[in-house]
Amino acid sequence: MPAEGKAVLLPHCLIGEKCKARFSKEEGILCVDCKQCRCGEIRALCGKRDGNSIISPSTGFTKRLIQRKGNPGRRRRGVRVRDRKGDLGRRDHPQGGPIKAEESHSQVILTDRYDCLQNDIDWELLRGIIVNGAGGEGAS
Repeated sequence: MPAEGKAVLLPHCLIGEKCKARFSKEEGILCVDCKQCRCGEIRALCGKRDGNSIISPSTGFTKRLIQRKGNPGRRRRGVRVRDRKGDLGRRDHPQGGPIKAEESHSQVILTDRYDCLQNDIDWELLRGIIVNGAGGEGAS
């Protein structure tokens, strides 16, 4: 399955403590590629593959984004990085319930810790999914 056109939704807990990113009501946290985290790398990788990456500041923002733009999974495949509390992705359906598998073609990667500050994920797995599609084998 081609990896082009993925929408990658990242939680704010992945940005660095001294991140210089700005906030936009429409687009979420706007990465400025300050190298405090790997979100800029993911944004650039998505851009090369006709994809989109969004850093969401909250569950409420994610819900409003989906209401405004529609579920990215309906038009394109998506990767959702979800914190261990399940906040990002569990309640982000426009009607407030969980997104059902048939409504979205998303893959989920959980964060390493149950922590909202400077969390981490398997970045190579995420890169592999963006580059190679489902499963993420052979990230380059």
